[in-house]
Amino acid sequence: MLAGNVWKFFASWPAQIIIWVTVLVVVAIVAYYVVRRFRDFDGDDRQQANEMLSKFREMYQRDGIPKHKVGAWATSSK
Repeated sequence: MLAGNVWKFFASWPAQIIIWVTVLVVVAIVAYYVVRRFRDFDGDDRQQANEMLSKFREMYQRDGIPKHKVGAWATSSK
């Protein structure tokens, strides 16, 4: 008889609201931690601006970039 009353309780609308709100909160917490884990990924693989500029200068000095291309780039970036 007790099992029947428990199922009746869980079938009632107040219990259903509590159950589904709890499920929603748990899913939201799990989603928060998953998103936070991937968004906190540190972008150390990106180069800093000074490193990129140094590589650009090296390529320019070794004639890796034609001078007319550099002039066109410099005037179009202003």
